[in-house]
Amino acid sequence: DANGGIPWNQTAALEDLYTLEMVEGEIHSGWLSLSVYDGADTFLVQLDGWENSRFRIRLKLTADSSRISAEIIEMEWSDRSITANATSKVAEGDYSEIFLEVGPGMHLIRIRSVDLANELSDWSWGDPNVSSLRWDFEVDFIQTDEGDEPWFESKGFVSDVSDMLLLFLGFLLLLPLLIVIWTTYIHATRAKQLAGSRERLEALKKMLTEGRVKQARGDLAISLRSIASLEWEEGVSIWGTPDIRHRTENLDMALWRLHPGLARKGGRSVLLGIHVIRGTWEVAAVRFEVTSGPHWRVTRCQPRLLKRGDEVFLDSLAEGSRTFIEVELKGEGKGLELSLSGLIDQQPVAAKPSASLSFEEE
Repeated sequence: DANGGIPWNQTAALEDLYTLEMVEGEIHSGWLSLSVYDGADTFLVQLDGWENSRFRIRLKLTADSSRISAEIIEMEWSDRSITANATSKVAEGDYSEIFLEVGPGMHLIRIRSVDLANELSDWSWGDPNVSSLRWDFEVDFIQTDEGDEPWFESKGFVSDVSDMLLLFLGFLLLLPLLIVIWTTYIHATRAKQLAGSRERLEALKKMLTEGRVKQARGDLAISLRSIASLEWEEGVSIWGTPDIRHRTENLDMALWRLHPGLARKGGRSVLLGIHVIRGTWEVAAVRFEVTSGPHWRVTRCQPRLLKRGDEVFLDSLAEGSRTFIEVELKGEGKGLELSLSGLIDQQPVAAKPSASLSFEEE
């Protein structure tokens, strides 16, 4: 015998009520035991669909008495209210049919005694002269509206993984910015440490003589960018007296000969500094020309730049920019001359110090 009342919530409905399989042609049967005031049997139906989907439920009731009715109830479980319902009594010929359009979710089918529902019982409990009422019904449905299809259904583990994936992707997007901030902080801190110091190249030379080659090379790599963030004259003084200095009203160039221990590929290393005072140099390139002997070949530069033969391509040098690069040269030349070329306002320009650098003193 089925429970006759409306449950308090969905959990109670699943526990207390029988869930019907709504298959066309399947007949559900039972009895209302009126003698013990069993006046209703209630069943659960489950309809799964997307938001705003709609379903049309059809119920066919068959009984021997017109004092029995069937009801389809659309429930709103949040407040246990009835959203819509449809009721029909068995007419002459022991058959009736009802329809109701409902949304997705859990709804109810209720078979009731008309007399007990209207409190018309005039017998005592357990009266053997009161007959039970037999009922049979069929219930099926069709979907009238598919509703709004969601992008995806996310539950439980999938939702947790999605949240973690979003956090991970967000971190990946922020990672380049964090690296830039950290690198800038490192170079700014290094620049503050170097500010006011002098003869940085002599300090590197001392490290090399003490056998701290790796430390000296690492120190030089960091100092290239750090010192570029300082004022030009302060940066020049930190490196020490240049071996070549060339200054015009638009440009200042300085070249230092580096200790052979700083070379990583067995060549000769130099440090080049360029300060653009006025104008912007486009497609700028610096050439390391030999004074005598075979041409130089650039084997390495730091920071990494495009190179070819005895040239290093600097691309664009903006007005006010300060650039320091380490260049390693390979060759049998005895001396070095420097020239810088490029375009300013689409016009070709060049700068070439009159002095040269000799390697015979090493």
